[in-house]
Amino acid sequence: MPKARNTETVAAEATEVPAGEPIPTVDRVVLESQYGFWTDDEPPLLRMWHPGQEVTDPDEIELLISREAPVTIYGSLE
Repeated sequence: MPKARNTETVAAEATEVPAGEPIPTVDRVVLESQYGFWTDDEPPLLRMWHPGQEVTDPDEIELLISREAPVTIYGSLE
């Protein structure tokens, strides 16, 4: 059975952009599975996304990516 690769190494390889190449921008993300978390607000709020949900709000996209949510990223080259 093949050995699993370190996910940090795979992520770093996936995000590397060769010098002189345009940097991809994220236009939207689509949730691969249900994802949610409780906020640090008082009182705490439950933030929840459903499988297949498309997110286009830049702040929400940044939040999901920074929290390593299970998303498929779609973008364009500028």
